[in-house]
Amino acid sequence: MSVKVVLKNTVFYALANAIQKGFSFLILFIVALFLSTEEYGYLALILLFSNFAYTIVTSTIHGSTLRFYVDLEGEERKRFIGSTLIYVITFGLFLFLLISIQGQSLVSIFFPNSNLPFYPLFAISLGIMFLTIPMPVVNAIFRIKEKPKHILALVIISSTTIVAFVYLFLGILRKGLKGLLTGHFIAAFIIFWLFFYMIRKEYLFKFDWKLLKPALIFSLPLMPYIFLDFIRSRAGIYILEKFVEASEVGVFYFGANIGFAMSAIVSTFAAAYSPRMFILLKEKPLSTAKEEFSRIFLYIYLLMTCAFVFLSLFSEEVILLFFSEMYHGSYKIIPIITLSCFMGGVYLFFHNSFYWTKKTYYTSLCAFIMAAVTITAQIMLIPSFGIMGAAFGLLLGQATGLISGYIFGQKVFPMNYGFKKLAFFTITAVASVFIMGYVWPGGISIWKIAVKIVLMLSILKLMLSKIDVEIKDIPRRIKDFMGFL
Repeated sequence: MSVKVVLKNTVFYALANAIQKGFSFLILFIVALFLSTEEYGYLALILLFSNFAYTIVTSTIHGSTLRFYVDLEGEERKRFIGSTLIYVITFGLFLFLLISIQGQSLVSIFFPNSNLPFYPLFAISLGIMFLTIPMPVVNAIFRIKEKPKHILALVIISSTTIVAFVYLFLGILRKGLKGLLTGHFIAAFIIFWLFFYMIRKEYLFKFDWKLLKPALIFSLPLMPYIFLDFIRSRAGIYILEKFVEASEVGVFYFGANIGFAMSAIVSTFAAAYSPRMFILLKEKPLSTAKEEFSRIFLYIYLLMTCAFVFLSLFSEEVILLFFSEMYHGSYKIIPIITLSCFMGGVYLFFHNSFYWTKKTYYTSLCAFIMAAVTITAQIMLIPSFGIMGAAFGLLLGQATGLISGYIFGQKVFPMNYGFKKLAFFTITAVASVFIMGYVWPGGISIWKIAVKIVLMLSILKLMLSKIDVEIKDIPRRIKDFMGFL
């Protein structure tokens, strides 16, 4: 039953992420029509700056909302949520004002080669950061209550609003990069109030330090992990700015955004199985919970692998067909970025073990290993290989993080994940992607597309064999599952 519950929730999370990524792809298309790769490179630097500020605020409550919401009940729970919201909004406003005072100096220090002014672009982006601060709290509430339909509704409304205003200012009014950010800011302002409306029954605006303090202490060991993970995932953009033109930064960021669609898929599964894992471990004997969780892992691993293959194989055709020539070079990094995100999805299973056992210091240790390897590799590779060096550095860092996460995860929470059973499936999938991406010459051809389709179908058939499902049984399985929904 737990597998069905997770898969049921995954359907809604997948739909929410699909809609969100669909709208994000639409924004990418608009950007490719109205912004040059140089402007897109500047956008990458602006978002790097504001996202770092966002990370400073949200890292202080990372994981605590999800963890403490389970333990608290009634009015105490509402006061906890209210206290959390008051804290992050106040902290966010203080940080926004502080950075605004020294904004130009900070931009000049961090991005000396780009000659970008702080006002208005960086300031608008910081405003967007402030308005999205409540989002992690809202998502955590809906996740732990296993209400994916609410997240789906939020995604539909927010994504539609963002695309509408971005297209208005960028596509119709032709305001360029400033228009892109302005449209997003107006949409974020509307969504900010939507957050509070959707969870209006979940909080009381009464600040209670006694309830908030344990949550901040819980998150404290996670803060190094959050910052190290942020640095690891964004270091490539920062280092590239020192060695290549802004247009190359734009090409990398554009391709990475498409590759990071895999992260959306990964987060879909994580949103479904993380709360289910906590509930299983709380309500059932340890051996039973582990057995069910092992089954969940098998299903999710196979689905994530198929998603990695599909996204990697067909990203080339999507970019060559739908985007302007200046962005075409970005498809070369997508399989590497996607594989990195896939590894991150597997790592999240080990990551949850640290949360449940409350040994969250292991998350910081793994993050340090990943960040150190990523940055070292990118510093060595980027000067010679440019955006490919940035992508490979990210992959090497994630691979070492995956290995260390597994070792530490088994130490604190031993699990039989059955990797030996999945080895051939994984090797086949990865080999197929990299042979098609880097051995077969680039470009669009009927034969190449046909071979990719055959490979995708072969991977799907192999996946079904791992879960003992015949192709002829699929309609019945789908019908049974839809009935469960």
